Amino acid sequence: MDITQRFAATVHKHQQGDLTGAQHDYLAILQELPEHVESHYNLANLYAQLTQWQSAIAHYRLALRYSPQQPIIQYNLSIALLNTDTGFGEAVYLLQQVVVALPNHLDARHLLACTLMSAGDYPQAKSQFLVFLSQKKDDAQVYYNLGVLALYEQDIKTAQDYFEKAIKYQSDFADAYYNLGIIAEYQQDEQGAINYFNQTLAYDESCFAAHYQLVLHYKNKQDTEQAILHCHQALNLQPDNASLRYLLAVLTKGGSFDCAPDDYIANLFDSYAAYYDRHLVTDLSYQVPQQLRQLLDRVVSTENNTTYRILDLGCGTGLSGHYFRNKANHLVGVDLSARMLAIARGKGIYDELRQANLLTFLTNQSQVFDIILSADTFVYSGDLQLIIAQCARLLSDEGLLVFNVEQGDLGYQLLSSGRFAHSDDYIKAVLEQCQLSVYQHESAIIRTQQNHPIVGLLYIVNKKK
Repeated sequence: MDITQRFAATVHKHQQGDLTGAQHDYLAILQELPEHVESHYNLANLYAQLTQWQSAIAHYRLALRYSPQQPIIQYNLSIALLNTDTGFGEAVYLLQQVVVALPNHLDARHLLACTLMSAGDYPQAKSQFLVFLSQKKDDAQVYYNLGVLALYEQDIKTAQDYFEKAIKYQSDFADAYYNLGIIAEYQQDEQGAINYFNQTLAYDESCFAAHYQLVLHYKNKQDTEQAILHCHQALNLQPDNASLRYLLAVLTKGGSFDCAPDDYIANLFDSYAAYYDRHLVTDLSYQVPQQLRQLLDRVVSTENNTTYRILDLGCGTGLSGHYFRNKANHLVGVDLSARMLAIARGKGIYDELRQANLLTFLTNQSQVFDIILSADTFVYSGDLQLIIAQCARLLSDEGLLVFNVEQGDLGYQLLSSGRFAHSDDYIKAVLEQCQLSVYQHESAIIRTQQNHPIVGLLYIVNKKK
C-alpha cells in the first residue's frame, strides 16, 4: 500500500476506536514521511482523546510547521494549550488568529471569550460574546456569560436581562435561575429569591448553593421546617460543612458551639455586602457605631484633639470607621468578608485593611492600640475569654476596649438569629479574668429584628490600675 492507502486505513482504525493500533500506524507513517501533515494532526487529536496534552501539542506544532496558518489546527492546538499550566497566552493569541481567519467559527469565538473572561479581561470577553450573538442570537450559555460579566461590573439590571434571556432559550438553565435568585436578594425581594432558588433545585437538585441560600431565607421567614429540610439536603451534599452544622444547631436549638464558624460569617456577609449599609441602617435601625462613639465621647472629651491608633475588629463596610475616623491617627480594619472589605476600601476611611479571623489576627499582633473597637462583632462568639484576653494584651497602658453584645440572661447562649447573647455578669467575669475594668457601661436598643427591638449592652473598659 502507498502512503495514501495506509493513511486511510489508519484513519479507519482511529474512527473504529482502535487507538493503540492507530497510534502505531500514524507513527510508522511519520517515520517514513515526517512532513505528513494529516498524520501529525490526526495523531495530535488521538493524544488529545487520551488527555496526553503535551504529546498532542507537539504534533499540532509539527502539523503547523509543515502547513502554517491553518485555523483548524490552531484551534485544536489552543484547546490543548488551555489544558496545560503554561499555555494560556499562546492559546489566546491562536484563538484571536482563528476568529480573524474564520469569523463564523463560533466555537473558537466562544472559547476565546470564555478564556478572556477567566483571565479577568472582561471588556474583551464581552466584545467577543456580543459578536457571537450577532451571528447566533439564541445561545443561552452566551447570554448567561454576559449576565455574569454584568454582575462583575455591578450592572444588576443588565445582568438580570441577560439571565432572563438565557432562560428564554434554555428553560432548564439552573445556574441562570440561581443568579436571578442572587439578584432578587440584592433587590431585597426575599420571596422572589426563594422562588428562583427553588426553580434552580427543580432542574438541579444537587445545587448546594441553592439549598444553602434557602436555609438562610426560610430561617429569616421563620419557616423552620423548610429551613431544616434544606439544611439536611445540603448536608447530604457536604456532610462536613461547619456552617451548615452551625445553622442546624441554631434551627433545632441543639448542639454546642462557642462561636460561629469562619465560613458562616464570611458567606453571610459576602452574600449581602452590596446592600449591607442600607439594610442595617434603614431596615434594622442599626445604631451601634454611633452609640459607641457617643459613649466614648463621655470618657474622652470631644474638646480633646488627641488622636489615637485604633483597631476596628469586624469593620465590615466601614460603618464604625466612619464614626471613629476623626479620633484616629491610624485606623486599622479587620474582617473575614472580602466583599465587605472591598466596599470599606472604596470609602477611603481606613489606613489599613486586613482579611482575617479576628482571634488569629489579634494573636499574631505585637503592635499596641489606644482604642480597640468591636461594634456588633462579639455577638458571633459565645465564649469571649480568648478574644478579650488578646485585646487586653494589645491595649496601650491608657488604652480602651469599646464593644457591645446582645443582652442575655445567663452566661452566653446561641440565639435563633445565629448570634450569641451575653449576660452582664458573664462579661464582667471575663473582664475580671483579663485584668480589665468597666469604665463606662449602659444598655440600649441596638437594632430591630422582625420589628422587635433588640437590647444590647455597651461597654468601655480599660486596664486595671
